Amino acid sequence: LRDEPWHIVYLRDGIGCFHMAGIDGLAPDYAGCVQALMALLERLGAKQVYCLGGSAGGYAALRYGLDLNAKAVASFSGPTSLVPAHWDDAHRPFLEPLAERAPDMLQDLEPFYRQAAEPPPLMLGHGAEHAGDCRAAEHMARAPGAVLMPLPGYDGHDTILYLVATRAMGRIRAWLTGDAPAVGTP
Repeated sequence: LRDEPWHIVYLRDGIGCFHMAGIDGLAPDYAGCVQALMALLERLGAKQVYCLGGSAGGYAALRYGLDLNAKAVASFSGPTSLVPAHWDDAHRPFLEPLAERAPDMLQDLEPFYRQAAEPPPLMLGHGAEHAGDCRAAEHMARAPGAVLMPLPGYDGHDTILYLVATRAMGRIRAWLTGDAPAVGTP
């Protein structure tokens, strides 16, 4: 990435709220984070935005991608809905911090993408053998421009690490920037 003419903005959610209830150093709530990121992008002179994230950051990439008018979004093993009814009992406790801080942000993103005037293309990468991640990706498959990228034989949740280890991130970058179609798996 050093040779690319890009600015990379990395977000870290220290409160376990899927980046939806504020980010330290940016803003105390989601709307403020969007405004702060838009101001940052303007200061940097960014002409195009691409969002990428894994796990909880995959959900954030999907949501911020819409609100920042991203050219493309890649989510890896990310949830596509934070509606508690869409989560199994074992994983539902992950929603509690967000339910306490910003319950209005417990949302299903699939309708947001279906209703958007110009939603960005989506790549939804996930281990083909990881049942929960498959369900999340398949839930978003109805969204315009969604491309599912199941990783055959992989049952892990850490798909970004898997893609780095298998040297496939270059193809993901090429898809994000429109330099290559999303055909098959990496």
